[in-house]
Amino acid sequence: MEIYGRNLGGIVVIKKINEDIHRVVFATDFGNKLLDFEISSDSFKVNFFVDGMDNKRFLKALEDDFRMLLQPVYAIDKTFVGKNEIIYGSEQNSGNIYLFENKEDKFLYKMIFARKSKEKITFEFQNKKDTFAEHIGIIHHNMPFTIQLIKI
Repeated sequence: MEIYGRNLGGIVVIKKINEDIHRVVFATDFGNKLLDFEISSDSFKVNFFVDGMDNKRFLKALEDDFRMLLQPVYAIDKTFVGKNEIIYGSEQNSGNIYLFENKEDKFLYKMIFARKSKEKITFEFQNKKDTFAEHIGIIHHNMPFTIQLIKI
């Protein structure tokens, strides 16, 4: 994770508590907890954070990122077909989400959240299998904040 020019490495654990609630824990490589929160489609509860991670803008960005990332289904209301991809559009969170699927292997490779025709957040997925992404990149276009998640 890189925020405001500072690189913060470690481990992210995501556990599905029930159908709607996920628990997300950020920890250092040595196992010290940095941030712990629970998220669902309509709630966000911070269980723990170290000093310095209580910035409201940062926590709101994480809430939005993980809510979009962990949402199991999007109500598709637009479809665009390109040469190598199919783009699905969904109105969401006072903006639009665009899901990009590779025509050849049927994998989701990118998701963009846009508001007023401007990209706000880009999610990039690299898949080798059809079950989980091996690599997820989350890039914010309106603040210096990126997250790189690599499956281990």
